[in-house]
Amino acid sequence: MTDKLAKIVGRGSYFLLGAACSGFILTMTWISNENNINAAKISEGFAHPNNLEISYENIDEQGLDETLLTHNDQSYLIKIDSIGKPYIQAYEVLPKQIIKKD
Repeated sequence: MTDKLAKIVGRGSYFLLGAACSGFILTMTWISNENNINAAKISEGFAHPNNLEISYENIDEQGLDETLLTHNDQSYLIKIDSIGKPYIQAYEVLPKQIIKKD
């Protein structure tokens, strides 16, 4: 490949990479706007969906994950009662203690 052809191909690669990045950014912006729910559409007294996140984590370090609901940086456990109805429960994680033995 000649130097001139290599330069043209190189510029084309940068152009395609730039176009792909621009397309990705526009797509993500569109998806973000589609998922951004207008606060005026949420009934009073209900949590805004944009402030909620559901995740899972092994918070008690016993080998199994717990399901968490995070609202405005405060996490709650999502649990199921004896009849299968979900509910949330506040929790806190205490630091591990070292107990010295004599």
